[in-house]
Amino acid sequence: METIYEAYTKVAQGRTWYCVKKYVRFPEYENVDDIREGFGMHTDFRKACSIAGIYNNEIRARLWKDVQATAPTGKIIEMKPGQHVFSKRIGMWLDNKRLFAKQSFAGLFKTGGI
Repeated sequence: METIYEAYTKVAQGRTWYCVKKYVRFPEYENVDDIREGFGMHTDFRKACSIAGIYNNEIRARLWKDVQATAPTGKIIEMKPGQHVFSKRIGMWLDNKRLFAKQSFAGLFKTGGI
């Protein structure tokens, strides 16, 4: 019998969540799947480990390295204002809303309603 650990991150609701799993494996038996013994998910890595039942600091440090090594890296792409199609569409949408508001409330200003 041996214990296996797995850790990864997941983004949900705009926050990074740490997921930690603890499995028991029986290599002496054929065709036996790993049995999940613990699972922890939290925005704090240490709390996720505690929820999963992992209290050994050496194992936590190894899992933390694994999480950091597999963390996705991003690339920043600079965009000049007005070059992006989406920003142009938002600008056109806002201009249309302003025009509609001016036309809708123009009668109220003339009649003294406001």
